[in-house]
Formats: sequence, C-alpha cells, structure tokens
Amino acid sequence: MRDSTMSSSLRCAGSVCPYQRSCCKKPPILILTSINSPMATAGSGENVLEGFVHVMTEESFRDVLTELDTITDLTEYLAAKESFAHGGTVIVCEGTESNLLGWYLAKNRTFPAGMDLATFDATIWPGLQNDPAFKRRKEADQVGYAWDRLVDALSDPDLKPNVIAYWFIGDDRIVNSQAKRIIYGAWNRLGRGRSPRWAYVFLQTGSEDGAGAALARIQNVLDSALPAFQPVIRGH
Repeated sequence: MRDSTMSSSLRCAGSVCPYQRSCCKKPPILILTSINSPMATAGSGENVLEGFVHVMTEESFRDVLTELDTITDLTEYLAAKESFAHGGTVIVCEGTESNLLGWYLAKNRTFPAGMDLATFDATIWPGLQNDPAFKRRKEADQVGYAWDRLVDALSDPDLKPNVIAYWFIGDDRIVNSQAKRIIYGAWNRLGRGRSPRWAYVFLQTGSEDGAGAALARIQNVLDSALPAFQPVIRGH
C-alpha cells in the first residue's frame, strides 16, 4: 500500500519476500483508491494521480472479498488501511494481506493507533480462522447467505413460474412450518430438557408445464434421494 507522499509504508519483512510460495507466482491484484485530481509534478511536465494502490495476492484478495462481502465493508476496510498508513506508522506485514485483514476483523474492524512501528506476523490469519467465536459467526452467516440467494432468485425480473416445497426435519419429527418447529422445539426444551437440532430441506422447480408436473418432479427427487440419508419416520 503506497501513496504519492510515502516512500515505503508497507513492505514485506526482510530484503527478500519471505513467502516465495505459489501465491506469489501469479500476478498480484492491484486496487487503486482515493484518486484525486491530476497533480502536476514540479519540473516533470507530467500529471500524477494522487492515491493509494493496495497490492494483494489472488489468495488474499479472495479472503478479503469473502469476509468483506458488501461494498460498504470493503471500502471501509481500504479506507482504514489508508488512514493507518497515513498516520506515519511503519507497517511490516509478514505473509499476505490476509494477516492485516485478520487483525482488522479481530480488533473490531480497527488498526492500532499512535505507533511508530506495527508488525503483523503470519500467524494472525490462521489463528483467527481457528478461533471458536469466528467459526460460530461464519456458520451463522451461512444462513443469511442462503436467504440472500433465495431473495435474489425470487426478485429476478426474468424469473419463470416455480413451485417450492420445504420442511423441517428433527431427530424424531418432521414438520412443514416454522411455527410448528418453534412450538415443538419449545416443548422439547421445557418439557424434556433437550434441544435437538433441525435440518431445513428446500426444493424448487420450474412450473411452466403446470403445478402438477412440478410437484411430480419434486416427489420423484424425494423418492430417489431421501431413502439414502433420511430414515422413514412413521406416523408424521
């Protein structure tokens, strides 16, 4: 990361890049931000754009986009890095951009302030990935992503008619509504002192040929797939 007023604020540790691995063999990904009006350089006769260039490997760029998956989250991260570098701190990053990202996420989306030298070692990102709280948050995020994908699909202006079937599977019961799942879950916790987990099954198919044909396709999938992983529960 560098701008026109800084000679070298962010560098690899040592005189030679310490992580000569496969990730370094691919061309780096450059993100150019904070572009202002062209600024004339004295005596050169050329115009120079004043801004920051964020250099990432393909692997670390993927990590950044995975964790900061909205444009607001991404731009706030890049702006925080730029402010951090502009504060005069010499930044030494061992490994890839992912270790900077790991610190940022672990420290409530901030970088340290008021330091002359800041070193980010190569254990930060692997350590965050193994953190139990981080893993729980990632698991919880998957539910939100699933609903996002569903909303995107249903809001598609080119969406064709569809039939959707869904239900919830507990350890000893199958229900076809969220209300029933909540009621049965509460009865389990209060009356039996247990809290079984539920699986959510969702099937969708086009219904251009009619709802009957669509439901028949769904039933055919169920008849073929369910016996392989779901024991038959009688009486539900």
